[in-house]
Amino acid sequence: MELFFALLSSGAFAAAVSGLVAYLAERRTRGDAVMLLLYHDIKAECKDYLAQGSIDADGLEVLTKMHEVYHKKGGNGYLDKLMAAVGTLPLEN
Repeated sequence: MELFFALLSSGAFAAAVSGLVAYLAERRTRGDAVMLLLYHDIKAECKDYLAQGSIDADGLEVLTKMHEVYHKKGGNGYLDKLMAAVGTLPLEN
């Protein structure tokens, strides 16, 4: 028990906890950046296809997969509206 309290009060324990907190914060920041990039890319692609008035099968497949990943990572529903609009576009050959 004394060893446990000695470890708890040591600088090494504090450094380990501090390192863990920093690591988790960095992972969250990277995750936020990924979400922002996905959001931007999906939105831009949707707007391009809507302006074009059609979409090809490959473009629809990639856009759909990107949107699924965005949702799995906790994305909101704004892009659902754009994806629904893209889903009404005619498919190019």
